[in-house]
Amino acid sequence: MLNYTIRRLLIAAILVLVVGVIGQVAIYMIPGDPAYLILGAEMAPDPVMLKSVREELGLDQPLYVQVLRGLGGFLRLDLGKSFQDKRPVTTLVAETFPVSFALVISATLFAIVFGMTLGTIAAIKHNTLIDWLATVVATLGISTPVFVTGTFMIYLFSLQWRLVPATAYASFSEDPASFLKQLMLPMLAAGIAHGAETARMTRSSMLETLRADYITTARSKGLTELAVHVRHGLRTALIPVVAMIGVQFGSMFGRTVLIEVVFNWPGMMSTMVSAATFHDFPVVRGILIVVAGAFILINLITDLIYAYLDPRIVYN
Repeated sequence: MLNYTIRRLLIAAILVLVVGVIGQVAIYMIPGDPAYLILGAEMAPDPVMLKSVREELGLDQPLYVQVLRGLGGFLRLDLGKSFQDKRPVTTLVAETFPVSFALVISATLFAIVFGMTLGTIAAIKHNTLIDWLATVVATLGISTPVFVTGTFMIYLFSLQWRLVPATAYASFSEDPASFLKQLMLPMLAAGIAHGAETARMTRSSMLETLRADYITTARSKGLTELAVHVRHGLRTALIPVVAMIGVQFGSMFGRTVLIEVVFNWPGMMSTMVSAATFHDFPVVRGILIVVAGAFILINLITDLIYAYLDPRIVYN
């Protein structure tokens, strides 16, 4: 297991570098010139000033030179400086990553609890009204875009019932109660879709497990239905669900882009959207690298949990 973990970490480092290269090349393909935006001129800026700004930002160098320079900085744990305010990208990431991470983790945990509970109940009550209602809820959750869900929640819980502020934000260190209260709507909006996907996977896997011979044997031994479902059925049914959750965690960062914009949540993903609008290449590149690293690390943890749930899997 240790050798496998070390190999995966080495492969992860290579993948992060590859993501950095692809991301940087893709960013530079976006039409526009950051130097024009920095000068802020409505008309064509002075060519001398434009050349000076481009040289200062390193935009006068060939693309491959800029890519290699960016990778060299990443190897030194230096993600560069923002074009907008000259602040180090590592500082921006350190400030915004915890905000996004709190949203992603809470939404993922909600999706797991909501999805596994709904899917398990639907499987146990197969071909009943409860199963049908659970399937309808899961289908609606998957098919509804997150920005529609988020907008509806703002209208219902903030504008109509006035239970939660629509876009206000207070950090956890300043006011933990307000932070948790304001986290609820973005968490629900981001987690419902993934929870619906988890519910469908859990239901399918649980139905297949409950038809297995060892479940019949467990019942014949006189075990209660609760013991059969939880101790024998659910653990086996979780194996494919855990694999899907690892993939969902990575896509959750992408989903929170819209959530953070809709709820004005000052996280890392909304910062990346603003940076892309301004053509702030170092910020976008740095955040892409951080997200890729988090996604790869979570998938490694998922693989280790997968091996724990299924003793037949041995990593060498």
